Amino acid sequence: MLAADASIRRSHSTIIYRRDTTLLRLLAHLDDVGDIERFVSRELGPVLEYDAQHRPPLMPTLLALLSSDSKVAAAERLGVSRQTMHQKSQILEGMLGLVPNAPLTRRAAVTLAAQLWQWRTTNTL
Repeated sequence: MLAADASIRRSHSTIIYRRDTTLLRLLAHLDDVGDIERFVSRELGPVLEYDAQHRPPLMPTLLALLSSDSKVAAAERLGVSRQTMHQKSQILEGMLGLVPNAPLTRRAAVTLAAQLWQWRTTNTL
């Protein structure tokens, strides 16, 4: 294994490899951090606004959905029922425009924004 592939952070027993953070590291070098903040707000605004006023928040659900292979796996990761995950995923899909036929670029934008939000708020991926 090359040094560039070495683990750079452990979070909840998950190994994150340097090569998997290339895009985030590139974005971290932008001169105007405000551009990143505006991007995150634009892409995740409805969820962030919801979370500011409601409990439990939806961001953990969004992060679990984006980083899991299925809704069932996301539900298991969060320790919630499949029905709860299905309901929350429908709410998120409506808020973020992540309908099944949404363009790949839409999912990519939401995924990147969610990763940037997580990195900014917890300093972990």
